[in-house]
Amino acid sequence: MSSVKGGEEDKAFQAFVQECGMLLKIGNGGNNHIVRIYQPHLYDQDAVVEMDYIEGCTLTEYLQQEKFLPIEEVYRFIREIGGALAYCHVDIYRFLMDRKEDHLMPDPEDGSKVMIDEEKKKELIHKYGIIHNDLHSSNIMRRSYDGSYILLDFGISIQGDVAVKKSSRGEGDPEYKAPEKWDDESLITAQSDVYSFGVLMYEALAGSVPFAYSREDFSSEMSAINHIYEQHKLATPDPIEGRRAAAWALRYPDQQYKRDFPAWLERMILKCLSKNPAERYANARELIDDFEEHLKKESASAPAPAATDTETSLNPVLFRARFQGEIDRLKGQNATLESENAALREELTKVRSEADDLREEVALLGSNYSHAKSFILNNKK
Repeated sequence: MSSVKGGEEDKAFQAFVQECGMLLKIGNGGNNHIVRIYQPHLYDQDAVVEMDYIEGCTLTEYLQQEKFLPIEEVYRFIREIGGALAYCHVDIYRFLMDRKEDHLMPDPEDGSKVMIDEEKKKELIHKYGIIHNDLHSSNIMRRSYDGSYILLDFGISIQGDVAVKKSSRGEGDPEYKAPEKWDDESLITAQSDVYSFGVLMYEALAGSVPFAYSREDFSSEMSAINHIYEQHKLATPDPIEGRRAAAWALRYPDQQYKRDFPAWLERMILKCLSKNPAERYANARELIDDFEEHLKKESASAPAPAATDTETSLNPVLFRARFQGEIDRLKGQNATLESENAALREELTKVRSEADDLREEVALLGSNYSHAKSFILNNKK
């Protein structure tokens, strides 16, 4: 929301409407993990845009409470928010391309489709692909009712080299800001988002960002910001296992931590955090494809990792694997009980049949008694 003094013709409101135009394209397209927004309008001289209400909390708040994410929830987070980014970086062109404007030829075998070769695809991705440009844990919501993740706030995003706000290209939270974004003349690409998403994945596993902002340790805010800048540019992040173990101890002080995440996931994260953009994934679509391929291989070739009680309770597959013996024993008990119930039902049917026979005999005896009594009374007369 922003203040507007000159009504709908005010330049500030027109700029706001222009910003919302891109957000409407992004949020109302084909991905369920991007917040939806609605038509902007003026309300008491304030420029307002409505969006879906999300009941839950930010990832920042959730991690403050839970200390870290269980590995299965880390996978879900990567799939949902990484998928939302993949939609922005690459897949969105399918929803925004225009046959006439983009000179797309119809498929001769199916007129409802168009022909797009690799060169044309690259052109469309460059034109329509969107760089979020402000990824951090406070721009991600976790729904309370189902644990799903929603990506928010495209207010400083970039599409086709054009920023939503002209002055916002190098903005972003310092703890998540890619090294190249600190340089005024540097080109910002989808790989800048990949770096920020790498920070988010690291944070989900470790419970903290690789390079944290700490004003207390420095004489000025500028000194603290410069320190983070130098770390993003030069420093190597701490190994995740030690950070995760420390977060684990805060949450489960009476339990021993055992490594519960695969080496390939840490390698993926470190690739995202490469200082040189060319050494990262080209975009989030490439990242998610690699992630899914690793999961497929892990599922096919490796036994299920040992799970904590907390993780087991969150995942029915892990729960079943861990308690399969108990499940089988209970199944056996249930089969025995069902057999005994069947025998009891059969015995009950037999008893009911015998009871029916007895009722018939009693009825017959009653009838004979009535006849005998009538005969005796008649003979007395």
